Amino acid sequence: MNYYHGKNVSGMCAKTGTLISGIEHVRQSLDRIVLTRIGTRVQRRTFGSDLFAIVSAPGNEATRLKTVSILARAILKWEPRVKLSHITFALNSAGKSIIEIVCSYGGQSINHNVTIIGDAS
Repeated sequence: MNYYHGKNVSGMCAKTGTLISGIEHVRQSLDRIVLTRIGTRVQRRTFGSDLFAIVSAPGNEATRLKTVSILARAILKWEPRVKLSHITFALNSAGKSIIEIVCSYGGQSINHNVTIIGDAS
């Protein structure tokens, strides 16, 4: 489903309320896709990712692969403006999950990190 049709889309910054577009809008979109549970958006129930369905899974290689798969499917479905290169998922000693999304938008590379705080061990 392509809601953008390859056009540069602008929107409101969720933090400041100012107008954003281009890479900043894409970064905000990636955050929303990753951090939104499927079924929680009114009138767009399928929006988001299933990331939180595996939040209490063990921090092993199988969980890493499942996490990357879940996020790749969600990003490819909901953010057609980007060309996905790769996603990495790591757990640090403080209990934070670090998700790195590497993609391109309009010929520019985007290296975007999403941090999820919680006990993922």
